[in-house]
Amino acid sequence: MNTYQAGKSFEDKFYELIRDELENERLPFKSKYCKLYKQKGYYSKDRESEIKIDISIEINFPNQLFLLVAFECKNYNHRIPVNDIEEFDSKLRQIEGLNVKGIFVSSSSFQKGAYNFAKNKRIGLIRLLNDNKLKWELSRTVSLFTNEKANINYEHIEEILTTDEFIHDYINFYAIWDKQYSINFNHYLFTLIKDSIPKNFFSLHKEIKNKNTTNGTVPFIPEEDIENETLKILKGIDYNGSAVSLDTICENLIKDNRLNFYYKDSIGHDHLGYEILGKISFDPTEIIIAKDIQSSSFRQRFTIAHELGHFFLLHNKFIKNEYYSEIDYKNNEEYLIPNSNIKKLETQANIFASQLLMPKLHFIKKFFELLKKENMKNRGFGFLYVDNQQGNYNKFLIITNSLRNHFYVSRKAVIIRLKELNLINEESDNNLNISLRQTKNKINDWF
Repeated sequence: MNTYQAGKSFEDKFYELIRDELENERLPFKSKYCKLYKQKGYYSKDRESEIKIDISIEINFPNQLFLLVAFECKNYNHRIPVNDIEEFDSKLRQIEGLNVKGIFVSSSSFQKGAYNFAKNKRIGLIRLLNDNKLKWELSRTVSLFTNEKANINYEHIEEILTTDEFIHDYINFYAIWDKQYSINFNHYLFTLIKDSIPKNFFSLHKEIKNKNTTNGTVPFIPEEDIENETLKILKGIDYNGSAVSLDTICENLIKDNRLNFYYKDSIGHDHLGYEILGKISFDPTEIIIAKDIQSSSFRQRFTIAHELGHFFLLHNKFIKNEYYSEIDYKNNEEYLIPNSNIKKLETQANIFASQLLMPKLHFIKKFFELLKKENMKNRGFGFLYVDNQQGNYNKFLIITNSLRNHFYVSRKAVIIRLKELNLINEESDNNLNISLRQTKNKINDWF
């Protein structure tokens, strides 16, 4: 793709993003008051001809209040120089008779001089990062899940806009105007133009403003509902209580043309250097799993179940792509993501994976069979009690080893499931973690 084509593609992408927001009534102002254009000309007295603007939004409010938001789009493989911003500023000043707000949109960072010039001229800046570098590519790129509580501050935005290499897990929209920042297009647009609107305008014209532009929030799904979904799947493969056949589940989906599924020798690594274990995309719908000879089969099975969770829980409403990496697997239970919606998706997928691989009734039944076999009884501390006493710890190893081998999952997955079902009682989590670390070197197939 040459420079012109790359620039045109980027401009088209940004135009489509705004059009999608407008058509779905997700802009801060109702669509009947807004018109979106691409390459529209506006008269310049100095040129005695029209100046073409890449993308423009004309906002016509009651009582002849007219605003023009003009976007200049650039897709360079280098930082935006100050002369590009100066040229855009010149264009804006030549457009006559209109209240104009200018925004410069780029896929790359801005030189410090360009950033300072835009700030002093009150020109807005937007950096739209490349989607394929995101861990979660959202179905609504510029507004879904992104709010002003994502641990972002003014200094952070300035760094992102002026630093060449920057990658975020799920946010790809960063903007600033007149020392005010945003990671949400709707919020940003409102911030940009409210300066030109009389303070009592919205109280006089309540009908022009969209009250809710945050559609798409991930709903809470009770664990019972997730379990019911896994039970339907298990019933469809005539599950017999042993290790769940994920191959059969995937083969059935492929046969029904609901999903493409395949293995690759390697999917690569994320931007932090962790191995990518699996990924799902929804256009078309497919799951890819890393077939690394060094990957444990336990880890591979949980990855498949996790990605199936995104599929069966209909997360295609919220994400286009997602990948699951080595760090996600290692930090499964404790993985904290600043954004609550992303965290909901990952938590739901992990609960699904745990319930699919270790169905509750079969897991509990096997657990008590093992207790009976080992003559273990509840003596007031719980059926499986873990402390620093070697005897109790040995029993813990016996039970978790047997459950791990029976359901063909990792010991960590077994421990998490035992905790979920209140079948284990540790004197303290610290003691259990210390014991696990002490024993880790002695057991080759620990995870």
